[in-house]
Amino acid sequence: RDLPGDLSEPGVARAVARAVPAGGALLVAASMPIRDVEAYAPADGVPGLVFANRGASGIDGTVATAHGLARGLGEPVVLLIGDLALLHDQTSLALLRSGPPVVVVCVNNDGGGIFHRLPVASGPGALDPDTFERMFGTPHGLTFDAAAAQMGLAYHAPPTVEAFDDALATARDSGASALIEVRTDRAEQTALRARIEAAVAAAVDAALA
Repeated sequence: RDLPGDLSEPGVARAVARAVPAGGALLVAASMPIRDVEAYAPADGVPGLVFANRGASGIDGTVATAHGLARGLGEPVVLLIGDLALLHDQTSLALLRSGPPVVVVCVNNDGGGIFHRLPVASGPGALDPDTFERMFGTPHGLTFDAAAAQMGLAYHAPPTVEAFDDALATARDSGASALIEVRTDRAEQTALRARIEAAVAAAVDAALA
């Protein structure tokens, strides 16, 4: 079933997995993107090939990997990446000015969203909020519109599900590389995933009862 609600990280992962052009490829970055695609991609699969860089850990060189993948395949690539991984490899956006197009979909939740799923974030023994943010959340307050402009890439910042779908279709059909930035809130997305997981568990229990 489709995910309910506003533009969300699980919803973006599901939409991106559906939008990979036949013959193209999806590269999924480490941390939450690869986990979200694993959890929320359509059950009937992704139209193109799916790649990941060093499994579920390690964020260096992800944009460069997407460029190399596009050149190696000779086909367009969609990259789903988080803000910290994009910041680590932001200079590689310059590579996307040539070669088969790469559509970069960046989920920007201003830091390390995956750490909200660890015991340091909540429950017994959790860190105080200020320490958690400083050591694990690591907010940076940055967006990527200027980086896209510097490299001559089309840039989209969709605020709604409909706008995101339109931006993804426009970027995919343009024949040129582009950057789509989706702004989210780390704590809200963690709570959303918890609600989805609880609903799935309840549905499985009901089916087995």
